[in-house]
Amino acid sequence: MKRIKALNKRITLIAVSLCVLLVLFVAGYSAVHRYLNRVTDDGLILDNVIVGGVNIGGMTPQDAEIVIRLTIESVITSQDMVIRLDYDALVLSPTEIGMQMNVEALIQDAYSYGRNGTPAQNAATRAKSLVFDHHIALV
Repeated sequence: MKRIKALNKRITLIAVSLCVLLVLFVAGYSAVHRYLNRVTDDGLILDNVIVGGVNIGGMTPQDAEIVIRLTIESVITSQDMVIRLDYDALVLSPTEIGMQMNVEALIQDAYSYGRNGTPAQNAATRAKSLVFDHHIALV
């Protein structure tokens, strides 16, 4: 009888311990999940996002579009493309080749950086953007 009481006591202790561990795990998971989702979206492009050599980090998409149009588009549409051959060079103007730039797509890529993953991935990308550059190619 004494042995059965001791066994029941042990089983009860194990069951209570498992319940406490389960509650702690759920509470910890919930706290981490709330913390990662706590980062509010300020509507700005993340820091150190660079499009065509221009840092548009910290700007609204509308401001970034203006900057991109003023700096990059004017340079690209005014400079000739030079294709060097063995002993010759072929010079083409942007109008001859019909060059256009989709600024809206560039801004969308820049804005979606750090916003299109899981909350944990987005938080990691936000932290990474404080230190490292993220380059978006023009082509």
